[in-house]
Amino acid sequence: MPRKDRIVLPHYPHNFVQRGNSCQAVFLDLANYLCYLATLEQFKAAYGQKVYAFCLMTNHAQLLAQPSEQTSGMASLMKRLSGHQTSYRNKLEGRSSTLWESRFKSSPVQTDRYALACKRYIELISVRARMVSNPADYQRSSYAGSNGENRFSWLDFGPCYLMLGTTYGESRVRYREHVHCSTPWPSKSTKSTESPACRVLT
Repeated sequence: MPRKDRIVLPHYPHNFVQRGNSCQAVFLDLANYLCYLATLEQFKAAYGQKVYAFCLMTNHAQLLAQPSEQTSGMASLMKRLSGHQTSYRNKLEGRSSTLWESRFKSSPVQTDRYALACKRYIELISVRARMVSNPADYQRSSYAGSNGENRFSWLDFGPCYLMLGTTYGESRVRYREHVHCSTPWPSKSTKSTESPACRVLT
């Protein structure tokens, strides 16, 4: 049976998820993460795509990205990401096998409010996973760039972020407050109260 085509809307942010095949680890060390991010930086520009948020976990990657008018560019970008990472790992480990699970998953985001919720959701994944207590301590997500640190200069800031203030500096401060104050950090004794706005990503 042929696979169904994905619905990808031009100029709308989308949630993109890539998972390791059979839940295997796709990022084993810092070099693995840096390889993926270098590919993302290079080809987002080459294909004219925007990336608003990302988080790289051990066995999956999640992005909030926006296709241009030519939506095929996003599919090409995701193909480059999976292909380069697979080649890198196979060459490093002297193997020839599948790294990723099937095709990537995507879901369009059609409002600025939802896009902001998704951005926050993605940048708090490491906190919900109890890997860190503060998203600023997790160096494999876009939060450092969103927080105004001089990292990930290629990260884009869409209306969902810029609408928080009248200047970039004000938006940065209000976004940081939004991330830290909207939902208490989950503890071992309590369940996360995360909004279901981006439930598709879980």
